[in-house]
Amino acid sequence: MFGSSFLDSKKALSLDRHQVHASLQDLPAQISQAWTELSPLSLPASFHGANKILVCGMGGSALGARIISSIFASDLRLPVFIHHDYHLPAWIDKHTLIILSSYSGGTDEIISCAATIPEDVPTFVITTGGKLAEMADSHGWPAYIFTPQHNPSGQPRLAIGYSTFALFTILHLLDQLDSSASAIDSLVEFLQNHSRSLLISTPRKSNPAKTLAEKLHQSQLILVSSQHLDGSVYAGRNMLHENAKTLTHHYTLPELNHHLLEGLTYPRSSHSQIQFVFFDSDLYPEIIKKRLQLTIDVVGRQGYRFHIIKPEAPDKLAQSCETIQFLGFLSFYLALLHRIDPASIPWVDYLKSKL
Repeated sequence: MFGSSFLDSKKALSLDRHQVHASLQDLPAQISQAWTELSPLSLPASFHGANKILVCGMGGSALGARIISSIFASDLRLPVFIHHDYHLPAWIDKHTLIILSSYSGGTDEIISCAATIPEDVPTFVITTGGKLAEMADSHGWPAYIFTPQHNPSGQPRLAIGYSTFALFTILHLLDQLDSSASAIDSLVEFLQNHSRSLLISTPRKSNPAKTLAEKLHQSQLILVSSQHLDGSVYAGRNMLHENAKTLTHHYTLPELNHHLLEGLTYPRSSHSQIQFVFFDSDLYPEIIKKRLQLTIDVVGRQGYRFHIIKPEAPDKLAQSCETIQFLGFLSFYLALLHRIDPASIPWVDYLKSKL
């Protein structure tokens, strides 16, 4: 591990050549922009007649759907399906609202899906432009084509405020979710205040993301969450992959209790190579709180190191956003400890170049 002062040094900041820190800091502004630009929209009558929603997206462009589905699982009256493939499922019909999400507008899988949507299927597009924006125009699909002014890094995974709150606002317009400008303003203010302790200008001794990054450095990670935090922790897993280049797994409660605990015995080397991060919440049901504590007990008894993160926000939406914010900065500081540019994704770029 580098000395404790490394993350407070100018050398650490110099590794951030593509403004990842600025994008992370601008999560609240992304949320505000998406809500402000989309909330005045009137959706076609066919959208209100949908009885299910299919969100087609890959990587960072699909994270918003997973986050919203987790937070509002007990509130949404329409099922939301997330689709990661080249071909649409056979069950789509004129009562399916398809949402095509591609930050660049050029994602192969999403363009492939878009090309086969029947004319009578209501469709909405979320993108910054590209081929997908052209298809929206030619087909007459309503679209949110946004200028990502609060994502200077240009990385889709760091535009999570846009993708999440574009979908949130659409669901609000469909009367699936209740919200208001004042509620969004309160959320934005909370996240702005919360981010202050996470910024690179905040010294390590007062910065929980820097402190945890140093403890996790050079370890394989297992993240454990439940219910409304599942989507945000899943998104954090992706950021730990792409920003920190760190092998990270995500398991959820109660499901992991039915298999993972027995899988922690071998290989013996895993006990020193893996660390757990548990995400607790006062908003979990009592049975989940009990399962979480018992799971922590079993993990500790097997000799694994573990850490507990507990968001402080008062409601599920804010706790989820708080968790995304924390994990984004955690992945950023791990990248700096590895002395790498958190924006670069050389192996993903290599694969795409060979397709």
